[in-house]
Amino acid sequence: MGHSMSDLLMALVIALVLPNAACMGRQSAGTPVPPTDSTVTAPHGVATLDGTLSSGEWTGAYTDSLHGGGQIRLMHEGGYLYVGVRRREIPVVTVCLDRGDTVAVLHSSAALGTAWFRRAQGGWNIARGFTWELRDSTMSAGAQQEREAYLRREGWVATIAYMGARTDTEFKIAMRSGRVRLAVTPMSVGGSHEETAWWPGRNTDGCRTRDLLTGTAPARLQFAPAGWVTVVAGPQRGSTRPVR
Repeated sequence: MGHSMSDLLMALVIALVLPNAACMGRQSAGTPVPPTDSTVTAPHGVATLDGTLSSGEWTGAYTDSLHGGGQIRLMHEGGYLYVGVRRREIPVVTVCLDRGDTVAVLHSSAALGTAWFRRAQGGWNIARGFTWELRDSTMSAGAQQEREAYLRREGWVATIAYMGARTDTEFKIAMRSGRVRLAVTPMSVGGSHEETAWWPGRNTDGCRTRDLLTGTAPARLQFAPAGWVTVVAGPQRGSTRPVR
C-alpha cells in the first residue's frame, strides 16, 4: 500500500502499452492524411476544471463523438478554449496543437507535461521533451495556485486522471486570435486492456503514436496539421455538427 494512485496509474500504462511502444515510436500511427481541414465553432461557455463534465456547465457546448468511443465538447471564454473529453474508464489524453512551424503536445495522465516538435525536412523533430508537473488531484487552494501558474507559463492546463469523475478530462487552452487547430487522442486504461480513441476520425498521423499516449516523446514524428480541426471562437450555442 506504499504506492500512490498516480504511481499505480503510470505503472499500469507502462505495463499495458510500452511493450508495443518501442516499435511504434519510430514511426507515426500511419500515413498522414491529405489536407482536409475542417472548421467548427466553439460557443461561449466557462467550465470549472474539476474533472467532471457537469451538465450545467457544458450545456450548449459544441459536441461530437470520438472515433473509437467517447465524446468531446468545446467552449470558449476570455481567450481560452475549454475542451472536455469523456471516456468510459481512467483517461489519458493527448492534445496536439498546430503552432505554425511547431506542434505542441499537451499530455494529461497522472501528471501534466508539454512536448514541442519543430518542423524539419521530411518530418518534425523534437525540440522539448516532457517534464511532469501538477500531480496534486485535489481542489485545494495550493493546487489551484499551482495550476494557475502553469497556465500562465505553458499556455494550457488540464485535470489529471484521478480528479473528479475519473472518466472525464477538462482542458483550458490559450486560443490565439480566436482560433486554434488541433487533434485529440484519448486512451482509457483499466483491468488488462487499453482503448484508444481519436478526433477527428480521419486523423492517422503522429498524434496517435502510442509513445505520446504513454508520455514518451520520440525524436522524430510525422504530423499533418492540415488534416486536423480548426476551432473558431463564436457566439453560437448548441451546435452538434460532427467532424469526420
